[in-house]
Amino acid sequence: MKTKVNALIENLILSTNNDQLAWKETGPTSKRSWHREFIAIGEDGTEYETEIKFLMIGENWQLDTSPHIWVKNGKLPNGRLLLTGASYNVQDFRKTIMDKYCADMNPTTKIVEDILEDITKGVSTSTFRDSRINNLLDDKI
Repeated sequence: MKTKVNALIENLILSTNNDQLAWKETGPTSKRSWHREFIAIGEDGTEYETEIKFLMIGENWQLDTSPHIWVKNGKLPNGRLLLTGASYNVQDFRKTIMDKYCADMNPTTKIVEDILEDITKGVSTSTFRDSRINNLLDDKI
């Protein structure tokens, strides 16, 4: 099985590199700087899905350590098969997708800081406002 799966992954890499297989971005645009989802359809109608994502670990962005590919075809048991980096050579495939479609991915901590500020506001708007006013006044004293 491993030989057949690795041959499939190698064919996905080659077909992507020579533009025989085009990947379409399907994920939400609001997360494009750190998370992208892709789908491609082979000549036989088989669907392939993958994602490229960075995770915030502490205060640093890290590329997800478990890349995967979904292979969807009605002939497969349950109609799909999950190929993971733990069992197969999915890292080379992910690098191909990143090089071709994700060269502009550059998540920054500012993204998370802005989200955290919005979350903080959501706890209590009046407390957040009062705290900001107090901090501004303390800075001027």
